[in-house]
Amino acid sequence: MKEKFDAILVRPPEPIIETWYDYAESLGLGYIASYAREQGHSIKIIDAIVEKKTIEEVVTEVLNINPLIVGFSVFQVAFENTIIIAKKLREKGFVGHITLGGHFPTFSAKEILGNYGGDIDSIVTYEGEIPFSQLIESLKKDNCWETINNLIFKRDNKIIQNPINPLITNLDELPLPARDKFFEAFKVNKTISISASRGCWNNCSFCTVTAFYDVPRGSRWRGRSVENIINEIEFLQIKYAYNSFTFIDDNFFGPGTKGVERVIDFAKRLIEKNLNIDYSIECRVDDVDYEIFSLLKNSGLKAVFLGIENGDNNILNRFNKRATVTDNERAIKILESLELSINAGFILYDPFINLSELEKNIEFIKKYKIFDLPALLRKLELRNGMEYRKIIENSGLLIVEKNVTDYYFKDKSVNNFYKLIQLCLSNFIPSYFLFRELKNKKELSLEASSFFSDELNQSAIKIFEDLLQEIRLNQDLMEESKEYIEINNLAKQKGQYLYKTLKFTSLIKN
Repeated sequence: MKEKFDAILVRPPEPIIETWYDYAESLGLGYIASYAREQGHSIKIIDAIVEKKTIEEVVTEVLNINPLIVGFSVFQVAFENTIIIAKKLREKGFVGHITLGGHFPTFSAKEILGNYGGDIDSIVTYEGEIPFSQLIESLKKDNCWETINNLIFKRDNKIIQNPINPLITNLDELPLPARDKFFEAFKVNKTISISASRGCWNNCSFCTVTAFYDVPRGSRWRGRSVENIINEIEFLQIKYAYNSFTFIDDNFFGPGTKGVERVIDFAKRLIEKNLNIDYSIECRVDDVDYEIFSLLKNSGLKAVFLGIENGDNNILNRFNKRATVTDNERAIKILESLELSINAGFILYDPFINLSELEKNIEFIKKYKIFDLPALLRKLELRNGMEYRKIIENSGLLIVEKNVTDYYFKDKSVNNFYKLIQLCLSNFIPSYFLFRELKNKKELSLEASSFFSDELNQSAIKIFEDLLQEIRLNQDLMEESKEYIEINNLAKQKGQYLYKTLKFTSLIKN
């Protein structure tokens, strides 16, 4: 019998270049789905990332179900694929409502509707649970959806922006997120995602989180109660018989003393209940305190995604981090002393970086062995809504092409360096992905994993330093230059050696 749903929620496929990390289930779609179901609507979730679905497979599935509405949760990197899917749906006769939601559509609504208003009916801005459910209700009844708050749409060549709902005050009142794609995601990540809060109380210039939660009325950081979080953990333990959790909060710590007290209360409650879980969190460096993190470790904390962002104070100031390199180092040392795993948030390149700042950063990276190959290539990503984008626009460095936004580096020697280092380090990418694959499959011993991680990172750093030195001597260094060819050949040889050795090591183990 043919499936029938009122609405389909879609996370579209993303380009392969973005798979530096493993994808978890989308709790954003999960919350929207569970809220809509609570209102009596039937919802289908298509997560093209965890289900490994192609554009054509998503299109076929939507057409087969033919819902009243399709809602896409869109990251900037997936926008082009989203538009391709929408256009194919229209070409194949789909007449239902198509809406987009998320940070990128919220801040790009006018441009999206201006360019693709014939395919996209509306944008759901900011928090989506209430407006998306109301959209379904309207489409089921009278089709008079144009008065729903948080919607932006196009009528008679005019962009209409409706009033914005206040932020949801009490997150405990939301139903737990739907986890329709839990098992597909779990095969890859081996952890259960939980959202304990929304928003961030800081104001980093490179981030859209603050802007996303700052426009609607309400507190831009809201946390669920400790009791509510503990109840979900116990529920998930029973349902899935697993004890490893990842908190996906933009900042696990709330603001001020109350934010710290909430975290302490959470850790103590975990210990009192003897839940025996392990978990990871994300936080700022100035959240890290030895006593608090000792307590968190005793309650099960194993890993911390730490917002370090850079190893130079000038760049940290440009990012409005309100933290220094000394703060970064203090936080790293505390976490290392507690033997907690560190996953570093790091942005090496911004449009204004110079060679001296690159040198300071590479020394920082060498000093603390918590970075991997992508850190040497990671640029500041430009997103609509971020404060730093306005600065770049005013500087004249912005590059805007169809569906692509990038920037030049102000220092011409950095422009050349970045082009060449991408070519050099591409020699290590096959080894990097093979290493991650073997590590995730547990086909490497701890000793082998540590060895290959060090070899890969140290080899890449050596190439980085050699090329930086040559650029210092000749900022117009070219691919045809003898000096560059020698460095690139060294990278190629080392990359091939690592790849072959990894292959051989995995064959021996098997």
